Amino acid sequence: KNLSIPFHGETVNDVCWVKTSDSERMLLLSGSKNGTVNLCVYNNCSFVAPAISMPPHESSVKAVCCSRHPGRKTSLLVTAGGKLLINFYRLEELDKAFGGCQPYSLHLLCCHKPKIKAAIDHRINAVTALPFIHQVASKSWHVVLAGDSNGCLHLFVVDELNFCRTITGQLICADNRPILCLDVVDSGFHHGLFAFVGNSTGEVCIWHISYEELVNNASQANPGEHHHSYEVFPAERLYTYQAHQMGTNTVSALAEEMDYKTMVTISSGGDDQALVLCTLQVSLLPDSSRNIKVVRLVKENQNESCLRSVKLMAGRNCYFLYAVGYEQRLTAW
Repeated sequence: KNLSIPFHGETVNDVCWVKTSDSERMLLLSGSKNGTVNLCVYNNCSFVAPAISMPPHESSVKAVCCSRHPGRKTSLLVTAGGKLLINFYRLEELDKAFGGCQPYSLHLLCCHKPKIKAAIDHRINAVTALPFIHQVASKSWHVVLAGDSNGCLHLFVVDELNFCRTITGQLICADNRPILCLDVVDSGFHHGLFAFVGNSTGEVCIWHISYEELVNNASQANPGEHHHSYEVFPAERLYTYQAHQMGTNTVSALAEEMDYKTMVTISSGGDDQALVLCTLQVSLLPDSSRNIKVVRLVKENQNESCLRSVKLMAGRNCYFLYAVGYEQRLTAW
């Protein structure tokens, strides 16, 4: 549905839906080439104007995302882009709104800037986040992954509470091939996360990030401290495959546990106009190592343009895959 009024003066690079406790109300987070960031309220099947303006970035906003713990009335919002700038916000739903004000409160928790000044063309290309649900972790922690134009994968643990603005961050890898897309899912009994990274050479790489290592690193930071270490985080590279002949623009994944094995399904789209579906079987061996087996690799080349976004969703007895490209046509599988 058209908003009928402009909310950005330049190209919108990324958008993200933010859920609320009201089933009829959502928020749309958007970032633009001109550095502006907005939140737009979607209520009762229509958009509410004006948008909630957020502090602009110094340069282009390339990626936005959100994360929300079940049962809470707060969300973590993340905006990222040029000069490796990443902003972290806490969005809170208010019980009452007065004088026509929006029923939301927005707080800047912290921002990440590299210690060494980044070039204007050095940027964060992709960012994703999910709630850190673990018996030892705080119920306000979130895991955030960001990929940049130099091939570096940044890992953060962020606490959304106002009185504890802790952020920890480390690098997972740096291979000089620009990262274009990211996704992350819970690995179940593998006690960690599976991260899926697509780069400019058409590869998709799968990493395992241990919960134990995440907790240890997050616990080292003091409340109110902004801590970022450029040491390499001890993540495990599980598997890499050549999904596309050119850049991997988008990736989406799901994981399903079955008898000490995890079936991981990864969908991706690229500049070669191909839609690729890969299914991996990840087994946890007695010595705590992992065995990877490719179950299926399917490539569909009937698209008329480069694919820009894919989304894999779980149904009752099947998966649904949605893909869209420059020809502005949505296909469902």
